[in-house]
Amino acid sequence: MSKIKIMDEILANKIAAGEVVEKCVSIVKELVENSIDAKSTIIKIDLLGSGIDEIKVITNENSEARCGTEITVRKLFYNTPARLKHLGSLYSELANIVDFVNKIALSYPDISFTLTNDGKTKLNKEGNGNLLKEINNKYGIDVTKKMIEINNTDGEYEIYGYISMPEVTKSSRNSIVTIVNGRVVRNVEINRCINDSYHTYKPEDRYPIVVLKIEVDTSLTDVNIHPTKQDIKFGKLEELKELISSTIID
Repeated sequence: MSKIKIMDEILANKIAAGEVVEKCVSIVKELVENSIDAKSTIIKIDLLGSGIDEIKVITNENSEARCGTEITVRKLFYNTPARLKHLGSLYSELANIVDFVNKIALSYPDISFTLTNDGKTKLNKEGNGNLLKEINNKYGIDVTKKMIEINNTDGEYEIYGYISMPEVTKSSRNSIVTIVNGRVVRNVEINRCINDSYHTYKPEDRYPIVVLKIEVDTSLTDVNIHPTKQDIKFGKLEELKELISSTIID
């Protein structure tokens, strides 16, 4: 393990004062995605107070210079009480982080993810490389049996993943997970396209379970339209929507 790196107070306050950090999950997202970019295969996230008191990310970041990295962020909003005031409850902050880690585990089924809060394990993903097994871990065997694999391309966009049969639905749009070039993102148009592709085969207020991976040249995407980089803008959006819609309908 390399020398532990602790973010100093001045840097933490600069980050907290910026637009990018709206919630504790913003820090978790940044640290985890950086770890993935560094080719880590084991990522452990330890929280204290749902991340408000402390966020620690430990990875096996193998290289000639080091054999792993540990980064700790403490009291992120200590000197920015306005930010702290507008945070959600401990429960909602933790729920946001659990949701993100669940989704990033679907993005990278070959990476092991562990999440703890106040010493209690909340998630433990094995990293066995099997996307369908990760879906099973999240939704259970009854749902998994009714998931359909999809795989298609139009030459510029490649899509792959699993979609539920029309009889398997959830009450929230959160059951639609879109992953673009390995990043969990949200895009209203794509989510609407997926949902509309089911037409009248499901109730209007219910949503399918979908894990959709989209691969495309980065020149056709822009992730800088929102400070959290969780939304994304697509070039040739209509072509992507047509590819998704036709694949789901077929």
